[in-house]
Amino acid sequence: MKKILLILFVGIVTHASAQLNVDSLLEVGKQNAYDGKYELALPIFNLIIGETPEYYDAYMLKARTFAWDRKYDQSIKFLQLIKDSFPQNIEPRVFEATVLFWNEKYDESLAKCNEVLADSAVEETRYLKARLLYFNEEFKPALNVVDSLVEDYPDYKDYKKFQIELTNLLSADHIGIWGTYDQFTNFSGNPRLGLSIEAKKVFKLSPVIGRVNFADRFNLNDYQVEIEAYPRPLTNLYFFLNASYSPNGIWFPEWRYSADIYFGLPKGFEVSAGFRYIEFTSITFQMLTFYAGYYPGNNYIYARLYKGASNFGGADIFELVGRRYLTNQYHYFELRWGVGNSPDVNTINNVFSDTYSGQIEQAWNIGVGYQQPIIGKWHGRAWFIYNNQKPETIKPYEILSYNLGVWWRF
Repeated sequence: MKKILLILFVGIVTHASAQLNVDSLLEVGKQNAYDGKYELALPIFNLIIGETPEYYDAYMLKARTFAWDRKYDQSIKFLQLIKDSFPQNIEPRVFEATVLFWNEKYDESLAKCNEVLADSAVEETRYLKARLLYFNEEFKPALNVVDSLVEDYPDYKDYKKFQIELTNLLSADHIGIWGTYDQFTNFSGNPRLGLSIEAKKVFKLSPVIGRVNFADRFNLNDYQVEIEAYPRPLTNLYFFLNASYSPNGIWFPEWRYSADIYFGLPKGFEVSAGFRYIEFTSITFQMLTFYAGYYPGNNYIYARLYKGASNFGGADIFELVGRRYLTNQYHYFELRWGVGNSPDVNTINNVFSDTYSGQIEQAWNIGVGYQQPIIGKWHGRAWFIYNNQKPETIKPYEILSYNLGVWWRF
């Protein structure tokens, strides 16, 4: 039925073309394309091109309609025809860079941007180049481009917002401190107190973070030193590497090694796989990790599965996290839910290790967090996690974990 209606529509348009001038007909096709009625728009553009082969606007609208309909390869192919037919026009080359970007061919898009900008400082292409450099985490070159856009177009607020975001990203080094208060409901008056201090330095090959964690409970003090890195050898591939050591091994694992490899996929998806090796005084275990993340707009959603084994048996852990970015990457609201005790969230000895020795039969948690820029290059974060534990030998209990921290970027 849809095809029949389309044939009738084309027939009507063909008949009407004898009475309407091509400009009016082009407006009809353009409106259909803007309304998402691509199957109605394309025959009109084909008709105009057939009747008036020199009508440049019809060619460009046809190429744009292919791209709006996510037929990127057809759009690129038709843009090549336009470039051959109208070599004096730069617009097809400008739009070709955009289509390649939409099709997530970022390297090709950047090369096309550079090719266009070598001939003309097109505003649209300059902005696209800045976005591509941003995606490649080349923040300084991206800022140079945006600075020039702000200078040329001082009243355009989006350029100024992007300029501020890039300036903040270039202040990627930071120092931070946060405290933790863990209340155990079945051990009144014996909370776990924690304090963490970290420093981050961005090097050419990778950001590196050094961290020292302190903990106290039952008048037993312990500390842990950590180092982690995030090398990115390719645009869509990076690693997470972490190693930590606690000489006492009272409230932290004595040794902990982590590694994940992340792959960026089209349409805002990414996946990873990795492992964890954690050695407590009484238990050693290894875990495989599997992760899938998705970035729809200003949101970030991910799920992670830990599949582990130890000298006492095995256990599986699952966590689901959703984050909503409000104004920038330092301003967000977060919700989390999990089953088990994640080695990346809760490494308290006698809670985590008990899970793997079979002494905790069931555990689940739910959490909420909020991060907010404070003033200048300072931002703060507060988060709360509720843990429900069901041990085998004692009555069930909860852990109420309160956390508060501040960071300064420089």
